[in-house]
Amino acid sequence: MSNYHAYLIRFWREDNHQSWRVALVLPQTGEKRIFASVEQAFAFLMEQLVQQNDEEVLDVAGETWDLQRETQCTSTVE
Repeated sequence: MSNYHAYLIRFWREDNHQSWRVALVLPQTGEKRIFASVEQAFAFLMEQLVQQNDEEVLDVAGETWDLQRETQCTSTVE
């Protein structure tokens, strides 16, 4: 696996009363994943980093994240 990850991130919402939605695009392949919330997108990104490290706990910017306690993200691939 690579030690480099790049995503194009797009945030949008239908109106001020809706949650933000997120699209992550892999520029290398054009693969797009769409998430219903920012939290789901963040969980997906954290999962990618944990898989890279083959660990269940990840230290990011001085904060420890335990993905065993996070909910699985639901995404669609286009």
